[in-house]
Amino acid sequence: MHEKPPGGELSLSAHDTARDRAPDVSLVRLTAEKIKSGAITTVPVGRKPLQATRTVSGTIQYETARYLDLRAPLNCVVSKCLVRPGQWVQRGDRLATLTSAEFALARNELLKSEADLRLAKLQQEWAEQTHANLDDLLALLRQNPPIEDIEKQFENKLLGDHRDALITAYSQYVLATSVASRTETLQNQGIISGRTSEERASQRERMAASFKSICEQVAFESKRDSEQADAERNAAERAVEVSKDRLAVLLGPHGEHSPEENRSELQVTAPFAGRIEALHAVESARFSAGESMFVLADTRTVWVAAQIHQRDWKALSLATDQTLRLTVPGMENAEFAAKVRFVGATVSPATLSIPLVAEVDNRDNLFRPGMFVWVDVPISTPQ
Repeated sequence: MHEKPPGGELSLSAHDTARDRAPDVSLVRLTAEKIKSGAITTVPVGRKPLQATRTVSGTIQYETARYLDLRAPLNCVVSKCLVRPGQWVQRGDRLATLTSAEFALARNELLKSEADLRLAKLQQEWAEQTHANLDDLLALLRQNPPIEDIEKQFENKLLGDHRDALITAYSQYVLATSVASRTETLQNQGIISGRTSEERASQRERMAASFKSICEQVAFESKRDSEQADAERNAAERAVEVSKDRLAVLLGPHGEHSPEENRSELQVTAPFAGRIEALHAVESARFSAGESMFVLADTRTVWVAAQIHQRDWKALSLATDQTLRLTVPGMENAEFAAKVRFVGATVSPATLSIPLVAEVDNRDNLFRPGMFVWVDVPISTPQ
C-alpha cells in the first residue's frame, strides 16, 4: 500500500521498486525433437554488405539469337519430314526433304552454265595455242625458209584454218619469186623478151602483196579470236557464278542439295542445335515461299525480361554480368541465378517501364517461355 509522505509525494516501497525494475524475461525451452521438426538452425554472428533491392515481375523468353522461325525458301512440296515436335536436333541435321520445280530449273541452269564454261575453256585454250603458233609461223616466214622446213616444223602444231591460206600464199610467192628470177636471167641471155620478164616480175609483186596481206589478216584474226575466246570464258564464268548465286538464294541459308540427288529435291537443315518447338511441315504439304515450316529454339539458356518502373531508373545499380536472384511462384524455397545481359532503351507507353534482360541457365528444363517469375533488382550500392 502506498503512503503519502509529509512532502506531499508518493513513495514506493522497496518491494514495489524492485518489482518494477526487474526486466520481463520469457524463456522457451525446446526439446531436440522439436528443434529438428521446426528446422531451426543457428549461424555465427558476422558482417556482410547489405543492398536494397526491389522485387519486380518478369517473364521467361526465348534467347533471341537462339530462336528461329524456319520458313520455306521457295514454292515447294514436302516429300519427307524427318523430325517430330519436341525433338532435339544438332546443327546440320536434316529436318525435311522438299521438292520444287523452280529449284529444278535453277539447278538445270547451273548445269548448263557449267557445261558452257567447259566449252569456253576448250575454245580459249585452242585460240591461245593457235595464236601463239601463228605468231611463230609468221616470224619464220619473214626469213623465207624452204617449204619443207615449214611443214616439218609445224606439222604437229595447231594453226587452225589459217594453215592452208598461209602456206598456199607463201608457196605462190616463193614460186613467183623463183620464176621471176629465172626469167630475168634468161632475158639477160636474150632468150626471152623483156615483156615476158616484166609480166613475170609483175606476177611476183602481186604474189608478194597477196602474201603480205594474208599475213596481216592472219595476225589480226588470230589475236581477235584469242581475245574473244578469253572474253567468252569470262562471261561463262560469270554465268556460272550467277547461277550459283540464284540457286543459293532459292535454297536459303538453311538448305542444301547434292548433285547425286534428284534435281528437284533439296534438304532443309538445322542451323544450330536446338529443339523443334513447332512443326508445320508434314508430308505432301504444299508451301509458298516465306511460309513457316519449323520453329527451332535452343532452350538450354533462356532470357528473363523484368520490367523496371520509371521511379527506379535513377536508383538502378546494375552492371553487365551481374547476378540477380530469381524466384518462381509455385516453386517454394527455390532460388535461381540470372546474369544481366542488357537494359532496354525503349520505354513501354503502357507501363512506363523499361525491360531488364537477364540470362538464366535452363539445362534442367525448368523454365518455359511465357512463365511468370519474380526478380530481385538492386536499387542501391552495397553498404
